[in-house]
Amino acid sequence: MERANDPGAKFESVTFDVATGAKVRTVIDEFWERLSDDDLRHGHRPKLYYAIRVYTDEGTNPKRLESHTEFRAGNDFDQSCISRLWTWLSDLALSRHRFSYDCVEDFLEEFSARMDEFTAAAEDAADYLHKAHGIQPTYEDPPRAEFSEDESRSKKEKKSVVGIDVESLSDDLINGQDTYLTSDQDEEISDDAPTKT
Repeated sequence: MERANDPGAKFESVTFDVATGAKVRTVIDEFWERLSDDDLRHGHRPKLYYAIRVYTDEGTNPKRLESHTEFRAGNDFDQSCISRLWTWLSDLALSRHRFSYDCVEDFLEEFSARMDEFTAAAEDAADYLHKAHGIQPTYEDPPRAEFSEDESRSKKEKKSVVGIDVESLSDDLINGQDTYLTSDQDEEISDDAPTKT
């Protein structure tokens, strides 16, 4: 179990209704471990851990919020996803998209997917694959350049310049044939064309 990377960073709880009218509240904070009486008798002390708790009143009578699901930092999510996840969640609470969830489980399914998505975006893809699936990335050495960057660029520029016969071009224009020039060819013609005095 992990403590918060930044204990001073606080996020407001987010509360909204789903399509059935069930209320969902999502809270992120540090919580105390719940120890059994046996653990307490053996001298274990509760520790703080960072988690996201989801509460709902779905299926309760009378309606009251009860703890439904908990995601623990380090086990269920990486803390690098928190700021983007909370922004998405705050936007969701104000949008009509929240009514697309028929029950709390539908919301939790998308919430978990977003958690994974934002974690992957925050980490390097290769590190994420290694961490999530145990796949060790293979790296290849980049091909060695035979020329310096300036030499390569000047050779490419020379290849892109196409020779134009100005006389045959003007004949095509006189005979009414369509002739299209690239910007490089147009500049070359204007440089080579004789100026009238």
